[in-house]
Amino acid sequence: MITSPIDGPYDKNHDYNKWFVEYNKIFTLDILIGPKEFLGKGLAHIMIQKFILDKFPQADFFLIDPEQVNVKAIHVYEKAGFRKIGDFIPSFDSTPHIMMKLEVDMLH
Repeated sequence: MITSPIDGPYDKNHDYNKWFVEYNKIFTLDILIGPKEFLGKGLAHIMIQKFILDKFPQADFFLIDPEQVNVKAIHVYEKAGFRKIGDFIPSFDSTPHIMMKLEVDMLH
């Protein structure tokens, strides 16, 4: 898993500026697919929650932005506690994405 803090506000055209909340500890999350033998075992949402609680208990929320067509990832993120908060097309890709947010307090 890869995380990055969002400590904007950013330039008004930055993909994440719309979801920046001043004085909040905000992080992004990017998950890389692991060994195929672990896929489909119902572990991903638990892994995400435990990672966040173990490494970032002080965070206010996390953002993740899967492609709209990635229904498997969206399903896992929803199971982990993320909810859809918007649609956007990132500056680096013309593929529509969904912005999802997880309130860390909801995991405690």
